[in-house]
Amino acid sequence: QPPEPLPGQEEWCPEPPAAAASGSQRRPPDEQRTTLMLRNLPSYFTRDLLRELLDDNGFSKRYNFIYVPHDFSRGRSLGYAFVNMESAQDAMQAWECFTNFEQWTIPSSKKCTVSWGDPLQGLKMHVEKFRNSPVMHQA
Repeated sequence: QPPEPLPGQEEWCPEPPAAAASGSQRRPPDEQRTTLMLRNLPSYFTRDLLRELLDDNGFSKRYNFIYVPHDFSRGRSLGYAFVNMESAQDAMQAWECFTNFEQWTIPSSKKCTVSWGDPLQGLKMHVEKFRNSPVMHQA
């Protein structure tokens, strides 16, 4: 059960549809997935803004990895991000919440699209991928 909304917030993001939650829609590969790819993010959206957005929409402490690729030469994000949720249920709820999302904290008319992160799924795979990345270490 989601926590009470913050003051000034009307409601948390919706629960997944009853059909998906009850399993009447057979999507076996998705039942274990936890990594989402969020696309069509505002160009100047940062990791900190994404973390704030997740927290403000009821997902505080329900994710364990965020990666927002950044174009350092242009000083802005590439418009997409990967978020690994703590559970498959959290991932499905975040999917529902951020599909067609457009209430950004910065000016933008973009609508978010959500897909599964492929080929990487889960925290362990992301840690392995980025452990030796030059982006993660000082030059």
